[in-house]
This record gives sequence, C-alpha cells and structure tokens, in this order.
Amino acid sequence: MVGRAATLAFGMGHAALASRLLDGRRRTGQVQVSRTVAGRRVPFIVIGMLLGLVAVTVGVALALDADGADHAGIWAAALVAPVIGFGGPDMLRVLRRWVRA
Repeated sequence: MVGRAATLAFGMGHAALASRLLDGRRRTGQVQVSRTVAGRRVPFIVIGMLLGLVAVTVGVALALDADGADHAGIWAAALVAPVIGFGGPDMLRVLRRWVRA
C-alpha cells in the first residue's frame, strides 16, 4: 500500500512540475535558452523516450521472470539504468534529429 501511494505521489508531483520545467524556456537572471535548443517538441521526445525505456525495462523483467530469475525487476532496472545514464544524452540527440526538434 505504501509503495502504491509513493508511486502515485511521485507521478502527480512529476506531472505537475514536468509541464513547467521540460520546455527549458524559463528565464533566469543569467541565462535564457533559445528556441532552437529547446523547441516545442522536446517535452514529447523526452516523455516518449522515457516511456520506451519503461517498456524495455518491463519487457526485460518479464523475460527474466519467465526464465525463473529472482528479483527480475531489479535486474531489469540494473540493465536499463546504465543505458539511461551513459546513453541518455546521445539518445535524446538522435531522437531530436529524427523528429527535427
């Protein structure tokens, strides 16, 4: 029950902040990101990339569980996390180029 409540709270908080923060166009006293860097499609690309990575994580976890692995969800997350950490910026760059964002 606590896990579900924490997941729901995180999702609601992220949804509330993501619409404001993902476009990258918030002016500060020092920096304003240009529209060419943070276009209107960037939030959709980021969310799409994250949904795709969640789908990969769930797929790997289901495959590991079917194979009988203990803690399949943790192993799947441990496999996908380095991909996000080391390849995330490159994946975002390629996806932005593909959709011309």
